Parts: sequence; C-alpha cells; structure tokens
Amino acid sequence: MKRLASYLLLLVISLGAPLHAQEEEDAGGPLVRLLERTLSNDSRTIRVTGLEGALSSRATIKQIEVSDENGVWLRMTGAVLDWNRVALVRGRFSVNELTAESIEMPRRPVPTEDIDLPAPEAQPFQMPELPVSIEIAKMAVTEVSLGEPVAGPITN
Repeated sequence: MKRLASYLLLLVISLGAPLHAQEEEDAGGPLVRLLERTLSNDSRTIRVTGLEGALSSRATIKQIEVSDENGVWLRMTGAVLDWNRVALVRGRFSVNELTAESIEMPRRPVPTEDIDLPAPEAQPFQMPELPVSIEIAKMAVTEVSLGEPVAGPITN
C-alpha cells in the first residue's frame, strides 16, 4: 500500500508542475505525455485520460491506470484535485481536496527485481522526503474495490 500511495502522490505532485500545455490532454497532449513518461518505467506503465484544468486550481482526471506485464493492477476514476498553486512558491503543496469516484485494485503488481521490498514485519507509515511539504485538508474515495489477491478471500 505504501508503494500505491507513492504512485498516487507522485501523480498529484506532477500535476502541480508549472508547464505550459494546451487543454487537449484527452488527445494525448504534452502534459499527459510528460506525466506518463515520467511516472512509467520498464516494469510499470501509467496511463492518464481525461485530464482537464491541470494548470488551474481545480484539476480533474477521468481515469488513471497503472499496469505491468500482466495488465492493469490499479485504476482510479473521477479524480479531482483542488489545490493552492501559490503555496507551491512557498515550498508547500497545499491540497484543499483530493477525491476520486472509485479506486479499483484487482490484484497486486508483479514484483520487480530493482525494487527493494520492505521487511515483512509491520512498520509505521513514513512519507518519503520531498522537496516540498504536503498538506491535504480532505481526501476521500466514494468506492474502493480490492480483488481477492489484495484483500484475501471473503469468508462468512
């Protein structure tokens, strides 16, 4: 889950990058291509569709998919990022609201050789060091769907 949170956080921070882009991200605009290229690697592919208002204080994304060699393992739909652009100049990534209609994780991602897996014992969550402080006032997801490989079997 820590890796999942890191992927989503990287995507959110990338939306705040001061880039000049047209509002044609649905058609594979420059900002979407930059996001996908920056967040993807040899073992992970990020696909962003329906990005609107990325340079405004309220950005929406129709869908984000994270896949590996076995296909999509994470899908977020209906994401909204309401953030304070001026705070970024002060070294803060200030989010008023980060929401999504749904997050679906049907399976776990395929482990890769180049990633150090954490120790199996439970440890407290720690945010990675970032060049800005992060403040999130509200974070909500309407529906979360976890597949059996993630949540385990359902028993009565």
